[in-house]
Amino acid sequence: MAIAINGSGTITGISAGGLPDDTVDNGTMADDAIGVAELSATGTASSSTYLRGDNSWATVSAGTALTGSTNNTVCTVTGADAIQGEANLTWDGTNLGIGTASPEEELTIASSNPCVRLNDTTGCYHRIVSSQNCLYLESDTGDELSGSFIGFRVDGSEHFRIASNGDLTGTDTSISSNSDSRLKKDLADYSYNLSTFKQFQPKTFKWINPKAHNDKHQRGFVAQEIKTIDPYFTSAITIDKNSPDVSLLNTDNVANTTKLGEKDAMYVSVIQQLITKIETLETKVAALEAN
Repeated sequence: MAIAINGSGTITGISAGGLPDDTVDNGTMADDAIGVAELSATGTASSSTYLRGDNSWATVSAGTALTGSTNNTVCTVTGADAIQGEANLTWDGTNLGIGTASPEEELTIASSNPCVRLNDTTGCYHRIVSSQNCLYLESDTGDELSGSFIGFRVDGSEHFRIASNGDLTGTDTSISSNSDSRLKKDLADYSYNLSTFKQFQPKTFKWINPKAHNDKHQRGFVAQEIKTIDPYFTSAITIDKNSPDVSLLNTDNVANTTKLGEKDAMYVSVIQQLITKIETLETKVAALEAN
């Protein structure tokens, strides 16, 4: 028996087993043959409702509110039904910006003192900090582990290390500098003044704050003394405000420095001793020649 649907929506010709699968499709049902009036569902059908899977008419919700959004801002969920556009978090499709709406690199962080913190689950953390004209690389910032250091690796191998006491270790301790004659002008022969050289005074000392330097008996010079002899070998730096040395300085936190170090102290000491011996021999020779 054929299955038919008349104009009033009445279906005839259905056997006791019901309709076989795919019996009624777009090809066998005229447009608008079954309308809303033929659907048996709870609720009220209207332009602002939809039929749910549980056979009930429901009102379309207002959705999640989006506030504070501008072009390229990253949005975050701020509540059950709220999304906030973050003015300080921007993604332009290539670069991510934190604190800026115009990131110039893949990751750009902008603030008065931008900082990247790396938390190590072994119990310490490290930071990369920008502070005005300074860039700090901090290892074990909270001083939670002993033996902390900063290492520099190239091609998978470590070639340079800064220990917690300031000691430097490298696979090659020689440091080259540009010395090409094509880069220089006003070349002249140079001979250091012997009388000036004899005034240098190598010292041994310990630091007042060994934590900021090291706790060993140090060899070297005093910058103020070097400055009175030959200021060429001296300079000055502003000490980090977090250093314990700050309390020992003036309010400008400026400390004197010298290019002459531990090895220079050894060389100067030995050469000065040799000069003394030579001068003694010269005196003896002069006395012999006088006789």
